[in-house]
Amino acid sequence: MCGIRPSRIISHGVWLRAEGVRAGGLRPGTVSDGGMGIAYFKKAVRHTTCAMALVVGLIAAGATGAQAAVDCQSDPGFCRGESFFPAKWSAANLRDENVNKFQNPGSRTSALHLLARDEDVVVSDFHGKVCDLMGWIEPDSPWHGLEYQAVYRRLLAKYVQLQPALQARVDAFARERMAGRRWVAVHVRGSDKITELRDLELVNQQYQHRIEKMLQADPAMGIFLLTDSERFAREYRETYGGRVLAADVARSGDATGVHYAGHEGRQLGEEVVMDAFLAARCDAFLGNGASNVSTAIRHLKDWAAGSFELIGPDFLTMPNQMLHRW
Repeated sequence: MCGIRPSRIISHGVWLRAEGVRAGGLRPGTVSDGGMGIAYFKKAVRHTTCAMALVVGLIAAGATGAQAAVDCQSDPGFCRGESFFPAKWSAANLRDENVNKFQNPGSRTSALHLLARDEDVVVSDFHGKVCDLMGWIEPDSPWHGLEYQAVYRRLLAKYVQLQPALQARVDAFARERMAGRRWVAVHVRGSDKITELRDLELVNQQYQHRIEKMLQADPAMGIFLLTDSERFAREYRETYGGRVLAADVARSGDATGVHYAGHEGRQLGEEVVMDAFLAARCDAFLGNGASNVSTAIRHLKDWAAGSFELIGPDFLTMPNQMLHRW
């Protein structure tokens, strides 16, 4: 049942077109990014790596027989005069935020209802997760019966490929600064994550003893630190000294997200994507289960058993409660 015609799929500021592809940061024929590294978001730049999960959730239709190539469009003018679903959308309001998102007709529409539509343009207000769509994969599909990790891994391997320029930057950083040493990638959230995860401080307190255990087992191991927080970048360097390596990226000194601090969107997108792909070059990973970045990194490669750990439940395994919280 889950086939979709080659119509446009637009997801909360990301212009996605399921037709054959070109655009900025990923290779033609793959999930493309409108020039940001993974996806172009009108406002929600903070979800750049979340786009891995978001796009894969929407193109999980690819696992159900749909066309899954995606093209990001920065100008929705191409949609004029076409039919829309949900009907609350039109060419006139396509750039508007939160149109009947939580109440009134067309609100809280799940990813399942976006499939097999006859309309030309389908708009999603919410993150569509693979776990929400897996139950609709046809029994004769090669994707049927796979664990959710296998579905994400296959979709990301097939559709998410960096463009050569960004890939070259990842390769150069790894070659020049990471070669000849074993690394654990550590992703620590700060800044505005506290507004989403009330026990963030408790989660962040659980990193140190896990890191110490890894370093006891391998004293020469380096720490590749991914963080949006100036505080944690400073504290990790003070605690672990020269073994800490971190890319030179925008960070926040308070509870303001870097995406609200006036930085250029493409820069932020490329920074977080580079961090994620460099983390996948590491030998082990420790991150936050409530973070889109951490959970996406899980599926960028096949991690050795016991080498990948999330603190807290894996966000991608939980249904999107925003669809049901009235």
